[in-house]
Amino acid sequence: MSTPPLRTDRLDLEPVSPAHADEMVDLLADRRLYAFYDDEASPTLDELRLRYARQAAGLSPDGLEVWHTWIVRERASGSACGFVQATVRVDDTGRSVAELAWVVGSAYQGRGYAREAAAGVHDAVTGPGSVSGDDVDITIAHIAPGHTASESVARAIGLELTAEIHDGERRWQSAADPTSRT
Repeated sequence: MSTPPLRTDRLDLEPVSPAHADEMVDLLADRRLYAFYDDEASPTLDELRLRYARQAAGLSPDGLEVWHTWIVRERASGSACGFVQATVRVDDTGRSVAELAWVVGSAYQGRGYAREAAAGVHDAVTGPGSVSGDDVDITIAHIAPGHTASESVARAIGLELTAEIHDGERRWQSAADPTSRT
């Protein structure tokens, strides 16, 4: 499946390509983004180009996951301000699950961009006839404990905190029936 471009009220979400690395490397070098993940290194330009090339392929090497990555661009300025990802797979019960992740650069935080971009991606991958063609049943996110900004984003897109912990992060999940969310 290809990753479609998306548009929200204030943002353009562009399917990632290796060319995006040039404008994203400085944004991702900001160590404030890693406050909850201080063991994670900032990517170099070459690493980011390789990462984006893998992600742009749209499929995991084993073919079991569909990878969607969008660069989030502030429409007013034209600046890249972050990224959003949806990793889609089928779980052991046969349901289609999308794991969402989002990062907004420090200079752009506090404007609701993470919520807006995550909501746009959530809506694009969820339910029958989804824009992405994934028709996802369940959306999840794994969020570091105490990361209140990301917890607010998760709540805003209809995810609820579960008791599950994965690699030290708390699992947030939508209802199994996407039509049951309010």
